[in-house]
Amino acid sequence: MNYANRFSTEGLQYELEAYPRFSKTFYSYLNVGYSDNNVVFPKWKAGASLFANLPKAFEAELGVRYLYFNRDVFMYTIYAGKYYNRFLFGARTF
Repeated sequence: MNYANRFSTEGLQYELEAYPRFSKTFYSYLNVGYSDNNVVFPKWKAGASLFANLPKAFEAELGVRYLYFNRDVFMYTIYAGKYYNRFLFGARTF
C-alpha cells in the first residue's frame, strides 16, 4: 500500500508485485496496482518484464508498463546492468 499527498490531495494506492523465477538465467517482474484517487495516483497501473542474468555478471531486461489516469498510457523499457563487487551499475530507458 502506498500513501502520497500531492497537489494538496491525499491518496492511497494498493499494489501487488512478484518476481517469479523460471530458471537460473531468467526471472520476471509482475505488478498491478489500483487507486480510487487518480489525481495522486493512476487509477490502474501494471507492469511486466523479463530479466536475464547474463555471463560476466551482466543483467538485461525488456518490459512494458501501463498507466491509466483518464486514458491508456503504455511505456516500453529496456535495461542493462553490470554487477561489480557489491555494486550494481545500470541504465534504463522508457
